[in-house]
Amino acid sequence: MPRNGSGGYSPPQNSWNPAINGMAALPNDWMAILNDMAAAIQASIAADGQTPITGSLNFGNNRLRNVGAPQGQGDGLRLEQIMKGADIPSATTIAFPIEGSLFEVTGTTTITGIAGSFIGRMVVARFMDTLTLTNGTNLILPGGANITTQAGDFAAFVCLDGTKWQCWLYPRAQSDASMRVASSDHFGATAPTETWPGMTWADSGTNTLWRRNAADDGWVNEGVLFQRALPGMTFAQIDALTEDQGPITCTDQDGILYAWDGGQSKYVAQVADDETALAKSSRVNLLTPAGLGFSLQPEVTDEATFTKLTNNIELTDIRDELALEVGDVIQISGSADNDNLYTVESITDADNIIVNYEHRNGAGSLSLVDETTNVTIKRIAKWFNAPTGLGRGAVDVTGSRAVNTTYTNGTGRDMYISTRIGISRYLRTRATPTSPWITAAFSGGNESGPGSFIIPRGWQYLSTGDNNYWTELR
Repeated sequence: MPRNGSGGYSPPQNSWNPAINGMAALPNDWMAILNDMAAAIQASIAADGQTPITGSLNFGNNRLRNVGAPQGQGDGLRLEQIMKGADIPSATTIAFPIEGSLFEVTGTTTITGIAGSFIGRMVVARFMDTLTLTNGTNLILPGGANITTQAGDFAAFVCLDGTKWQCWLYPRAQSDASMRVASSDHFGATAPTETWPGMTWADSGTNTLWRRNAADDGWVNEGVLFQRALPGMTFAQIDALTEDQGPITCTDQDGILYAWDGGQSKYVAQVADDETALAKSSRVNLLTPAGLGFSLQPEVTDEATFTKLTNNIELTDIRDELALEVGDVIQISGSADNDNLYTVESITDADNIIVNYEHRNGAGSLSLVDETTNVTIKRIAKWFNAPTGLGRGAVDVTGSRAVNTTYTNGTGRDMYISTRIGISRYLRTRATPTSPWITAAFSGGNESGPGSFIIPRGWQYLSTGDNNYWTELR
């Protein structure tokens, strides 16, 4: 007979069951008992795994023990698969064991791939050292960019098609510096205890916005909280203000930033950290650069090297000391052979500038003379307010000007040109490479003729005919 629904088994009753002394036992009854027992065994689970299960197994709140590791689809899971797995040494290609959901990756070897696994498998890796994850067809990283890990970083991976792994989550244990700055707002009346370069502090006590300096050893005043910076104002306009209007740039003082100082009830030029200098007042409501000891014509005295071949001037920090830009005019004094006014034509680095380049190596009146000596160099004018001829001289450039060739005024200022062009030829100029040409001069009739014009800063110019001479004020 079949099992009773609770797993119990009882053989059928007949002449053999129950056995009665003296009663005949029939052969057919014996076979019936054997056949019933065989059927019951057939419905039981064989220890060697041969018997297929035909119904749901009821474990009665009991558990399976010593289950083997799964090998393929349809295999059962076991606890090891959701536990931390064995550590994985870093290698060019790493492999996640079949069991484990969290793995610690050790070492610093660059990883370019992960061995295949079953589709849809998800794994979390924790990197214990600094190494590089290389984006590729087998290892797909966020944004397609390589990742340099930090100790403690986590990465979540999913196997897409049995061979490709994609990292779909990468939370860092330590925020990148850029992320720290981006999320670095601190609000309160007292400065934050933990700081880093570039972070901001909204000081509710003084209604001031501060930013941490690059050395992470001080705060820079960024202006008043919750106030929009006004468009630039002139010196006189700022001087007339009697209350806080937010940070303002001074349009006629090289864009110097002014900010309201509540303690002094006036605007203060933000060009010095010296408290003594900040206390000097040059106007009723305004502290000016002059009041702070700054000049609109800064100068520096130091050893300079003048090079005739390139018209180069080398002096430590000359660019920053004088706040130089291309087109600015400088005055040199104290040298034996180079005292003059010059125009900055290019800036190589903080210590080197080139002046009046077309005059170099004796080509013009502003050619430098080889010399190394102590001199004073002063910035006389900025490019935007220097007269056309200040710090310049006429120089013959005929040999370097070709017909129908476009040249650009890169001197930083408007430039005067004088030339003699061929018969029925033009001098032309334009603002940009896509702008139409403007005729500045035309030689008609049967003779060549002179032509002269001013080329605005940054404009292009050309001549359509042979030039008997070509002079530029540079």
